[in-house]
Amino acid sequence: MKFLPLLLILGLVCLSPSAMADSLYLGEAQNFNAVIFGDLTAENADTEGRLAVGGNASIPSSYSVGHSVIGPQNPQSNGTRNDLVVKGDVTLPAGYVTVNFGNVQVGGSVSGTGVFSQLAPNASYSNVSNFENDIFNFTAVESMVRSYSSYWSTLSSSGSVTDLEYELQLSGSNPMLNVFNVTADEWATNGARYIDVPEGATTLINISGEMVTTVGGTVVFGTTPDTLKNPDDYRNNVIYNLYDATSIQSDYLLWEGSVFAPDATLTTTGGAINGQAFLGDVYQQEYFEFHNFGLEAEYIVIPEPRFYIPMIGLLTFCAIVFRRKR
Repeated sequence: MKFLPLLLILGLVCLSPSAMADSLYLGEAQNFNAVIFGDLTAENADTEGRLAVGGNASIPSSYSVGHSVIGPQNPQSNGTRNDLVVKGDVTLPAGYVTVNFGNVQVGGSVSGTGVFSQLAPNASYSNVSNFENDIFNFTAVESMVRSYSSYWSTLSSSGSVTDLEYELQLSGSNPMLNVFNVTADEWATNGARYIDVPEGATTLINISGEMVTTVGGTVVFGTTPDTLKNPDDYRNNVIYNLYDATSIQSDYLLWEGSVFAPDATLTTTGGAINGQAFLGDVYQQEYFEFHNFGLEAEYIVIPEPRFYIPMIGLLTFCAIVFRRKR
């Protein structure tokens, strides 16, 4: 049993909750633009990628799912991919919901004079009774997202936060992961929010506070207006973790990155999220859009319970064998 100490060390590393993941694992939500665990009310808006709603969806006017103008376009699925999934009821008082590249799956009823139109070639609309088993397991995804959000909120800042009167400066030099802890008041600046980190590094911005309000302003990469960098090189590695939030009022802000706020009701007026979004309820209005940018975050620190059981089993086996040898 000369390898027992090595196995014990390996086990402790794998069991450590601060283990670095190769990439962020999101399960069934991996390729969804927006996952809403509660209800969606959407008017004069759209989702440019795939959309999942765990509650009910009410869409009073025309709406588009999956047709990307700003972010990358998902390929035509010819009916092999679900692009709009709603676990509850759908109310379409008027207009139409266009889903050009995938299927529509609904767990409840569909009512109103509006229609699902212009479905993708060979795609379909289906009513599904056993939704979580057959289509999308909201329970599992929500549990995972909450676990990540809660754990990230415990991480200490590794970069500097400078709150000026009309701008917020976040600066970090770690080539892998930079963590910034800011308050809702700091994030509420109506000026620029500068993010200065190495290209390719993951940026985690923990925003504390139950009520988060933004009125205008921008999110940019660099340190000054003269040194701005291309957001295409950074946004896929940025996470905004609003772990405390129960209410988010986002007016005319373009969030460059992905938003984790599983307990929050998001109410919008203009603006967009350029990344993946995990939210409670959403009132999406005044041309607010979810833009189809993904989340890479290769260096994010996450608890990895999927390693616990096999490693515990391995360590138990080694201990039994060691006792028998003695």
